[in-house]
Amino acid sequence: MATVPNRAPVAPWRHRSVLIAEPQATEQAATGSLSFLLFCILTYVVVGRPNDYILALVPLRLALVMTVLTTLATFLQMPPAGVGVLKQRATRLYLALYFVMCIGIPFAMHRGVSFYYVLTLYSSSIIYFLLFVTHVTSMERLRRVIMVLLGGALVFTALGLIRGGNRFGRFFVGSGAYDPN
Repeated sequence: MATVPNRAPVAPWRHRSVLIAEPQATEQAATGSLSFLLFCILTYVVVGRPNDYILALVPLRLALVMTVLTTLATFLQMPPAGVGVLKQRATRLYLALYFVMCIGIPFAMHRGVSFYYVLTLYSSSIIYFLLFVTHVTSMERLRRVIMVLLGGALVFTALGLIRGGNRFGRFFVGSGAYDPN
């Protein structure tokens, strides 16, 4: 009699770089649904910029308020052991780049501008990156964030084309109001 070959399921082959890029991909969420909802709203505020077309939102400083709320909700809903965001290679490399930027401030040609950019403007990008790495732990969450990004960009583009005008010889989309964010 002929023997039946072993038909055990075989895991698909993945390149080593793919395995490094996804060190802790788990099915369970690292944070709660409320903090993820706040993160999605923050993403919409950053990309869709509703304060550009709803001028009543400008004094509320929507991006700053949503960043603080999302960060607080994330820390309150994290498991006691933590997520291990700082153990990921991409996070460590990103923070190392920021550290190099901070070290380079005294050697910059315009120290004041470099200080202002690195410690005030770029720090918001680091906070968003850390929130993104903390919240987007599965393909389903990534799809939701991508849909929020597309929706925000679509709304901003549509309203920009409808309400935009010609300024200084170019088509201008943004509002003329001061943006505190």
